[in-house]
Amino acid sequence: MPRYIALLSAFLLLLSPVSQATDCAGTQISFSVARSQSVEVDRLHAKLYVEVQAGNVATINRQLNRISQQVKAAAEPYAPEVEVQTRTFSSWPVYDSKRKVIIAWRGRYGVLLKGPVADQTTRALAALQRYLTLSGITPVVSELRRRAAREALELAVLKEARKRAEAHGQALGRSEVAIQTVNLSGGEAPRPVFRAAMAKMMDAAPAPAIQAGTQDVRVSAHVQACVMR
Repeated sequence: MPRYIALLSAFLLLLSPVSQATDCAGTQISFSVARSQSVEVDRLHAKLYVEVQAGNVATINRQLNRISQQVKAAAEPYAPEVEVQTRTFSSWPVYDSKRKVIIAWRGRYGVLLKGPVADQTTRALAALQRYLTLSGITPVVSELRRRAAREALELAVLKEARKRAEAHGQALGRSEVAIQTVNLSGGEAPRPVFRAAMAKMMDAAPAPAIQAGTQDVRVSAHVQACVMR
C-alpha cells in the first residue's frame, strides 16, 4: 500500500501545476484508457431457505426457531472460516379463494453462507442442506484480492494515460503535454448472480469439490490533457 500511494503521488506531482487547472493554453484533448485483469475467485456465497405451513403464527415461529437452531449447530464446526447469516425470518397469511378468510399461515427462513473456495465450505454447505434447500450459489472475489488487483490496474491505467497524452502531443507536433484531469472508475465487485442451476449440488454425499473459476476486474480512466502551444 505505501508503494502504491507513493507512485500515485509521484504521478500527480508530475502533472502539476496544470493538472489542477481547468483552462488550457493550447489544444485540449480527451481520451479514455482501460485495463482489465482476470482474478481467481477465492470465496463462495450460497443462499439456502426453508418454507413451512401451519394453522397459526405461533406454530410457524416454533418451527422456524427450531430449524434455525439446527442450522446454527450444523454450521458451528466450520466457523469462523465459514459464516452463516440469517437473511429472512418471516410469516404471512394464506387466504381462501375469495381472499377474505385466513386458512393457514406460511413462514420462510433463509440464510446466506459465505466461505472460502475449499472443502470446508463444501462440507458446511452439505451439512446445512439437511435442513434447508439450496436456491443458488455464486463464486466471488474477496475484497482483499479485488483491491490488490484494482490498485495494480489503476497504476497501469495512469501510466498508459501519460503515454497516450504524450503520443497525442507528438502527433500534433508539440513536445509539452500536461494532464488536466483523470477520472478513474471501475474495479467494483459485480452484483452477485445466484445460479439456481448450481443447486444440483443438493443431497450430494459426499459433497463435490467446487470449481470457482475467475472474474474480470476492470479499471478505466477518462483523461483530459492540454497540448501546449
